[in-house]
Amino acid sequence: MEHRLDDLRVSLSAVRQHVAGQRQAAEELRLSVERLKARARSLDIRITEGLAPIREAPKATARPRWMEAAPYLVLAAVGIAFGLRSRQSQAAPVPVLQAAAPAVEDGSETALRLVYEYRAASGRSILELLGHQDAPMGASAWSVEREDENLYQVSYQPLGAPEPLYEFAADTASETVTPTPDTLRRLSAGAVARR
Repeated sequence: MEHRLDDLRVSLSAVRQHVAGQRQAAEELRLSVERLKARARSLDIRITEGLAPIREAPKATARPRWMEAAPYLVLAAVGIAFGLRSRQSQAAPVPVLQAAAPAVEDGSETALRLVYEYRAASGRSILELLGHQDAPMGASAWSVEREDENLYQVSYQPLGAPEPLYEFAADTASETVTPTPDTLRRLSAGAVARR
């Protein structure tokens, strides 16, 4: 349970950092808009200050229509650039809770599933004994090695442990799981790995 809480804390921290980055980007965009508005106002002031007072309304000069939309085009370009930058940061890997899965080769996924479904003498699955309701989350403590065509060695080694805590032989052809003698002893003694 503590392992899952640690994973949730790491994910929450990553989300907070991501949100802080988004807020900072939004603030930069807001400041850019303010600078553009101030620049537009200062341009209007300089133009009107340089003209002598005229009693009649000045004649409108023909200027291209796109010039009237220039400030809006600049704002749109800044918004698009912000959106692209935001998408690039989303593409970067953000540590979040992910189901641990070994590299899929042949029947390794099946072997891992068989071990997840294995029931100890108490009737509880290995994941229930480890405090998980579904597959382990975050960095995988599980490894799967192919021994033979249908035989896989599945191990659970918590982070920092010098050797695997639980080891199983999973036969994908007969869909059987055989714990090693040490694993069987740990499971029957109730020694459950918790971080």
